[in-house]
Amino acid sequence: MLTLRPFDRSDSDYEAIVEIWNAHFPDLPSTVEEQKYADSVREPDRLWGRVVAEEDGRIVATGFYKDPTEVESPGEYLLHVSVLPECEGRGVGTRVYDHVTALLAERDPAMLMSFACEDEPDHVRFLTKRGYETVMREQDSRLDVASFDRSRFNGLEQRIADLGIEIRTARELEEENPPGWQRELYELDWILTQDEPSTAPHRKTPFETYVKHHFEAPGYVPDAFFIAFEDGRMIARSALWKNLGSADKIFTGFTGTAREHRGKGVATLLKIRGIEYAGENGWTTIETGNEESNPMYKLNVKLGFEPVPAWHWMRKTLKKHDEDAA
Repeated sequence: MLTLRPFDRSDSDYEAIVEIWNAHFPDLPSTVEEQKYADSVREPDRLWGRVVAEEDGRIVATGFYKDPTEVESPGEYLLHVSVLPECEGRGVGTRVYDHVTALLAERDPAMLMSFACEDEPDHVRFLTKRGYETVMREQDSRLDVASFDRSRFNGLEQRIADLGIEIRTARELEEENPPGWQRELYELDWILTQDEPSTAPHRKTPFETYVKHHFEAPGYVPDAFFIAFEDGRMIARSALWKNLGSADKIFTGFTGTAREHRGKGVATLLKIRGIEYAGENGWTTIETGNEESNPMYKLNVKLGFEPVPAWHWMRKTLKKHDEDAA
């Protein structure tokens, strides 16, 4: 008999949701530590909830729902349902999905957002059948670090230096601790983020939340967090992040350059620094993701990244926004 209940934040519940996630996405493994940390730094005024489905005392499915924290989209909620592979095809996912959407119905949502990976076509069909349409395709790509040919970029570092641009790491800034460096990076990130493709206008998260997600997170690698400066001012950044569930793979987070400095090769050099760091420290693979039309994806391909199955961000419109209603 299948029963649904709220997620209770116990170790056993965390272990179960990690097991389900990793069964579907072994190349993007999660850990209990990462999940606990992510939950501990959620903004208290933003909706977040999770339910689990138990069968014979075992958690076989989970679903979460929340306010989208990175975009401003009134009336929109993000949800995701996942079922242990051996329990799929028996209506378990439908039960969890119906339960989650019933909880959200109390908030009179205008739109529901979810996501699915292309290598799980049944999940794409599950959402499509329920009225979701793809609104953004995020193309993941992967680099075999050993195959990277640094010689193709000979001279780039000197050209950047000749422009008066210096690259420093977060480790160096932590040790020197110049006043306000984290706040300056926060403001630069906000400027850069607004040029990222998105399904809705971006939302500026509170500075305190930004610090927790960047400089206190389990995956933070200060020696692999690269920041470019010109005349003492931050102009670009790129960072690698550890995934605690993967011993040989590291992930590129956000890379961006201020508009007036684009086209000079700054982002390329920042990414090269990351590739070199990965190779020197035992990571054999770097993975990242970009919206498919984002120029950063083309840069990754130029560096030798190869595409892997993409993610579909899918939306179901339930009603028009109030401001659109006649």
